Amino acid sequence: MVSEKIERGDRNVIRFGKPAKPPAWSDLVYGKMTLDKSKMSLPQRASIADVILLKSDGSPTYHLANVVDDHAMDITHVIRGTEWMPSTALHVALYDAFEWQPPKFAHVGLLTDAEHNKLSKRNFDTDVKSIREENGILAESLVNYLALLGWRNPQRNDIMTLQEIADNVSPYISTGSSSLTLVV
Repeated sequence: MVSEKIERGDRNVIRFGKPAKPPAWSDLVYGKMTLDKSKMSLPQRASIADVILLKSDGSPTYHLANVVDDHAMDITHVIRGTEWMPSTALHVALYDAFEWQPPKFAHVGLLTDAEHNKLSKRNFDTDVKSIREENGILAESLVNYLALLGWRNPQRNDIMTLQEIADNVSPYISTGSSSLTLVV
């Protein structure tokens, strides 16, 4: 049936097949994660099953483009909000299918405004320079605040210098060098 549609020139999409193994990864914040089909609800299974990778016009979907772009750019770490956790299973499955080494993933809590809406570049409310200038916040204070939002601070101290932040996070980040430097 599919071959007949292709021969007729019908428009079609390319879908992702069933992964050979359930995707598993280690999240730098949440630890070991897996998408074991025997333990998945229907919405979770739908996050991978038959996902469209190429649209009928031949253009890639976000998920395929994301994985291919990150691989082509040698991205080593992906740090994003927790709302992207369900997509990570598909992304890891795609890396596995291409036999590519996936980057390290870290999912962090969302930054929200006073009404608890997610901050968004589309609303122009994530411009760090504007936040600093409009509120008179020191760059070091803003970096300190964001660092505390992004990971569990093992030292449990709330005020750190830029060097202390770099020293605390460097064991979790492979930079290819012996040190990590934060620039504000």
